[in-house]
This record gives sequence, C-alpha cells and structure tokens, in this order.
Amino acid sequence: MREVKSSILLLMKEAGLLQLTQYILNSKGYGVTGFTVCYQAHQWLHQGNFPRLIIMDSPVTFKDEPDFFKGVRYSGIYYNVPILVCMSPEENITLEQDFKDRTTDFIRKPFNPMVLLQKTEALLTRNEYIYA
Repeated sequence: MREVKSSILLLMKEAGLLQLTQYILNSKGYGVTGFTVCYQAHQWLHQGNFPRLIIMDSPVTFKDEPDFFKGVRYSGIYYNVPILVCMSPEENITLEQDFKDRTTDFIRKPFNPMVLLQKTEALLTRNEYIYA
C-alpha cells in the first residue's frame, strides 16, 4: 500500500474537472477529498477533518455559497491552511488582487497538470513547519 503524502480538500463546481484534478493528485500519492458543493466541504471540515491544502475554484464561481471561502480563511482553525484558487480565463487580474490577502496562490484554467503538481508541492513544503 502506498503512503498518502498529504490531505487535500478539493472544491470544484464542475464534476468533470473535480474528477480529473483528483486523479492527477491521487496519482502522485496525495490523499484528496473532493466536493462540488461548498456545504458538503463545510460539513467535512466540521467532522474533524483537517486538510493541509485547499484547492478550489474561484470564490466567484460559488457566488451562491460565498461564506465558505470567508469562513475558512478567517477561522482560527484553518487560517494557516494554504489555498490554491483556480481562476477561469474570463476572470480578470483585478479579481486576483481582491483575493490576494486571503489566497496563497492562483492557477489559471485550463491548467497544465505539471504546474498544478508543482504549485501543490511548493505550498505544502512552504507550510510544513506549521504542522510539525
């Protein structure tokens, strides 16, 4: 059995992109839990699960559920968990500035799987001291 590197919470509005991203991360040994609805991700967190990284669609994508992003970023429990936001090509650069203080990094869709893996590894490595 292969050792799981880290627990990642994946939140994508599109089921196909969620499955593809899960596959890419799982193939490199990451433990990934994915949801297409913020409420389900919120429940997963409240069950005592603690991700080492959150990868999610832009908060604008979840405009019907805006409190998830704010709740995670401003909570005392998850404040230090890095967030990688996947921005669609239509979202402009000013949106990145709006979320810069609450987001650790950005990646543009469609993204190269190698870039996703590089950013994932970099964010986990940069924050490993928090969990030591």
